[in-house]
Amino acid sequence: MSFNIHKGYTLRACAADVARVVQEATGASDPMRLVLVGRTKVFIDVVGNKVDPVEVEEVLLEHPAVREVVVVGTRTPPLDTDVVKAAVVPAEPCSERELIHFCATRLAAFKVPQVVEFLDEIPRSPLGKVLRKELV
Repeated sequence: MSFNIHKGYTLRACAADVARVVQEATGASDPMRLVLVGRTKVFIDVVGNKVDPVEVEEVLLEHPAVREVVVVGTRTPPLDTDVVKAAVVPAEPCSERELIHFCATRLAAFKVPQVVEFLDEIPRSPLGKVLRKELV
């Protein structure tokens, strides 16, 4: 299957892109279009290093005081660079310092959350999808 690209545009997709092929509803002989619909992975860029939020979430979920966690990238005011932020719903009382230390013993230094925010619940859409933009 081949696709025509408009003059001046190139098709640059990476392995993490999710696409679907769409055929116009006017007839079977009409051309198909490739539509990029999202990303399968969202990485956090920390000073040139890529951090997979799922990896950090898995480590934090090993801690007995963590019930639920979402990891996002956020900007810090003094340096204006991206850092790893963990939004945590605690199962029992714990401190930010305790969770950061826990991660520091299991992850590379650039993957360790710099910010830990404690929440009563993770924000979700009506369909149950995590609203990461509200956590940044």
